[in-house]
Amino acid sequence: VTVPLPYMLIPESNQDPNLNTSWRDATPYAILSQITESPYLSYFAVAVFISIIGLSVLSISVAFVIAAYKWTQTVAVIVAIGIGAGGFFTQAAAPRLIDLFGARRVLLMAINSSNIGLIIMVFSPISPAFFIIGLAFVVSAIIGIPAFLSLVSRQVEKDEVGKILGAFFSITTIAIAIGSVVYSTIFSAVGSGGACGRDSDLSLVWLPWGVGAIAITISNWLFRRWANKFDESHDDIAQPFKEFNVVTNPIRITDEGASADTTNITVHRAGDQQKNS
Repeated sequence: VTVPLPYMLIPESNQDPNLNTSWRDATPYAILSQITESPYLSYFAVAVFISIIGLSVLSISVAFVIAAYKWTQTVAVIVAIGIGAGGFFTQAAAPRLIDLFGARRVLLMAINSSNIGLIIMVFSPISPAFFIIGLAFVVSAIIGIPAFLSLVSRQVEKDEVGKILGAFFSITTIAIAIGSVVYSTIFSAVGSGGACGRDSDLSLVWLPWGVGAIAITISNWLFRRWANKFDESHDDIAQPFKEFNVVTNPIRITDEGASADTTNITVHRAGDQQKNS
């Protein structure tokens, strides 16, 4: 019901005759095409997509601990709040970490943390300790969000930042939708965590966490390839460099008086160095 409202209300309420309110580009294809125009962002987007699919395994966390460990909903929420608080303080440190190590290194640190966490969570059927420790590693990877936003927003002009972030959030939404269905299906097929316990074998209850760990490991490899393919100089070419003219007015003073000559200098990006100067 609400989706059509912006299409009607925004053009209707527009008071600026020069403002383009066309919805021609408001399609999934148009949004994603913002990313495909840049090899840097395209490679980056694939790695992000697979990492989000891996992290989507957390969608079964509450159901898992209730079924596997016989925790009550209250206990599950208390544990989630405790780990979430740790994640909050970790994210608060993200700006300082980015200042010290750079956005790229912080992002790779976050991916490593989530990779380690999901591998530990594969052993969750053995003991709740593995679940809690692994989840703490995954939650600490939240420091990668500010780093991700920094890297992406520096690849486009300021007035295009909203579009490019919207494209990445669309990718994230699609990945979560796919991952949630996949993991809930696997979770249900292997007994919904009910096979966990000291008096029963582990069966295939670890499988959802295993799939998530494999996905995040693949994304970790892709991020490494991306970092090797595009060195740090690519992180600093944020705003596409537009050609422009510089006008100089040297003044000559002679016995007859003063006169000025105008010189036009065209400034443009040199070759494929992708560096503004």
